[in-house]
Amino acid sequence: MNLTFLIPVKIESEDRVRNLTTVLTYLLKKFDAKILVQEHDKVQRFNDLILPIFLNQIILNILLIFKQITTSIKLKYLMIFY
Repeated sequence: MNLTFLIPVKIESEDRVRNLTTVLTYLLKKFDAKILVQEHDKVQRFNDLILPIFLNQIILNILLIFKQITTSIKLKYLMIFY
């Protein structure tokens, strides 16, 4: 089975870091799938805050797509995946 999870995210607080870490941990343990994380922000935070947590994984199935933005229209972000 080919399965890919698409997760749009804006990391703006510790709660978002904790939530994304929890989701990624669950998906990596329960599914043999690729995970695409698309970070929408002016500054990239994924590599500093999230990636070090998962470097201990033997297989890293997470691909980061960083998009630098100037607006915060949620619908615009969601339409990227359609």
